[in-house]
Amino acid sequence: MTPETLHKILDDSPGLTKVGGGKGDKTEPGWTVESEHRATLYLAFEGASTQVNEVVKIVPRATHLRVETKDRTVHLFPIELMQAFAVRPPRDVANPSRTGF
Repeated sequence: MTPETLHKILDDSPGLTKVGGGKGDKTEPGWTVESEHRATLYLAFEGASTQVNEVVKIVPRATHLRVETKDRTVHLFPIELMQAFAVRPPRDVANPSRTGF
């Protein structure tokens, strides 16, 4: 994935908020996952794949991504390894899922 494609995907993803980068803003530019949303990154390399669950912040750099998860683990990997990104919205309290009864 190219950095340009990654930025377009993250800009278009529901449940993400762009942060930092403004004049006088000392926050690192990137995206944070909104409360109650669940985000997952999917990575692949030479026929193998893995995923990074419970993503809370994504900071793209020139050559790599800095991804922080809910448990404060920081993952760093080349942008080219990212294959997909998914965001699950919070459950709809007004219309909870039913078991079919």
